[in-house]
Amino acid sequence: MVHFSIIIPTYNRADFLDKAIQSVLNQSYPNWELLVVDDGSTDSTQKLIRSYKHNKIKYIYQNNAERSTARNNGILMANGKYICFLDSDDQYLPNHLELLHKEIIINNHPVGLFHTGAIKNDTVNKRIVKEVFYSKDKFEHPVNYVWKELFNSNTVCIEKSILKKHNYPQQYFLWEDAHLFIRILLEYPLFQIHEHTVEQLFHKGSTFISAFERISLQKTDHYLSCIQDVFTVCGNKLTKHISLKDKENNTIRILDTFTYHARRNCQYGIALALSARLIRNKALSLGLRHFVSTIYVAVVRLFVRDFRK
Repeated sequence: MVHFSIIIPTYNRADFLDKAIQSVLNQSYPNWELLVVDDGSTDSTQKLIRSYKHNKIKYIYQNNAERSTARNNGILMANGKYICFLDSDDQYLPNHLELLHKEIIINNHPVGLFHTGAIKNDTVNKRIVKEVFYSKDKFEHPVNYVWKELFNSNTVCIEKSILKKHNYPQQYFLWEDAHLFIRILLEYPLFQIHEHTVEQLFHKGSTFISAFERISLQKTDHYLSCIQDVFTVCGNKLTKHISLKDKENNTIRILDTFTYHARRNCQYGIALALSARLIRNKALSLGLRHFVSTIYVAVVRLFVRDFRK
């Protein structure tokens, strides 16, 4: 039987963690271990995990160092041949490991990256979206799929020897999943399971939603720096699939998104600074539109505030 190690990095999410752990306990496939890596939580996380009297659940504590380090520490202590990941506010459906096991057996225990789909439950915008799967007619290569779809760690299962060579980039906490998966898929095959076996919850405190609740130039630089780093590390292997023009367009898209959310959050100074960056990145018309819109919204808001007084 295939032995899986499931790694849950967590930080101050005791209110969500119980459901994530229960989703592992509810797996129809029995041969697994669960490593919960506590990234320096100050809430009741440790008490919650200690309440489980289950020899398959291991608790690992580390000083706060972000989730890439937590996942890497979990990998070092994992005993399974295949490593899975689960965020502490998400859940596996009961057949997740069983489907992975079947695919591994069918392919004779391959060294590669397995991927299922996620059901994205966006409680903020009240919508449910099913993740798009990889196919050759839509994407030239699995690397292009990662680049465009940005699937996260919840849906992957990776043979352990790969993770001895490729780890999560510990200096990054945004886009770090894609950084790792791109490096892996430049060398190893993708095994796609066309089933949605993970429920990914988007809520006020989730990483994705909170990334846009408070924009900063530092956060924007961090995101773009992670993307630049994978191009630096992979060089021609990556530019064979993702052109530098694609990279430039992606930079503009990210700046566009962050500028919009900064203005929406009434962070007008940040929005103007990001508008200037768009102009410097040769997106003159887009940058000017953001600049004018930000000035307009700020003035109108100031006028309305003074009028109400």
